[in-house]
Amino acid sequence: MIVGIYVLTAMLYGVYTSELFPTGLRLRANGICNMFGRGATIVTPLIVVALFKAYGVGGVLSFMIGLLIIQIGVVSAWGIEPAKRGLETLAADTGDVPPRAMQA
Repeated sequence: MIVGIYVLTAMLYGVYTSELFPTGLRLRANGICNMFGRGATIVTPLIVVALFKAYGVGGVLSFMIGLLIIQIGVVSAWGIEPAKRGLETLAADTGDVPPRAMQA
């Protein structure tokens, strides 16, 4: 289960997250997202140990499943589908400023 979660998270970070930002901001924005992910990686084992002591494996699995449901909800609510579309098209669809206007 952990390997599956890691593969899905790595794919989300490596493929989806980088497509959400204009080219000029992409590396910095990905770095900030990675920083929050690393912070969660630091805190999660502490939570897992406490849940395991209190509720056993079921509590830990429930916590992990809950986090995945939250992730699915956030991407479903605020995520965009960038496949085969340019940044200008994405910006027009979401109402954001196009990348060229940001650089000016």
